[in-house]
Amino acid sequence: MKKLLFICVLLFAFGGLLFAQEAPPIPPPLLPPVQDNANDEYRFYEEYPWTLGGNFEIGRNARKDMATGYGVSLDRYMFTQYVALGVRGAMHSDGETVSATEALFNFRVYKPLRQDSPSALFAQWGFGYGHYTEEGRERSTYTMDFLAGCRFYIDVRLLRGFYIEPYIRTGFPFLLSGGLMIGHWFNF
Repeated sequence: MKKLLFICVLLFAFGGLLFAQEAPPIPPPLLPPVQDNANDEYRFYEEYPWTLGGNFEIGRNARKDMATGYGVSLDRYMFTQYVALGVRGAMHSDGETVSATEALFNFRVYKPLRQDSPSALFAQWGFGYGHYTEEGRERSTYTMDFLAGCRFYIDVRLLRGFYIEPYIRTGFPFLLSGGLMIGHWFNF
């Protein structure tokens, strides 16, 4: 009886190993590869041409006080790392009486910081529609803006594919604002 009990314990302890199978291969990651060799040129704008970001902004989009705003932006590189087209929507409020909603089409030009880095300075021109509400009065108008800043791509393993973008903005009908955008680059 003791031998049978000992054999049963061994079968339960090590029996799973008899049916062990080789694990399936791990699929390749969806994130951009790390560039190991400086001679290998990685074209991120061809592999991941789309960027989607959310922003927070503080500026003079009110009559008296500062207005805070938030928005979303979708851009696409146009066959080169130097030019992108996109759309941007934003909402602003001074917390009391004025609120603004904007929808803009934009054209962006990049200047890479270094030859081997996707991070870049940029200038953006936008044109679109703005809707303002103040103390019960509503006004629709066209809006134009000029945005300048720098896009920094994050190259930490867990956050690869994300970017941070500080910027300043001026235009019509607002005066000046500054903000920070955080987003991700991807491909369909």
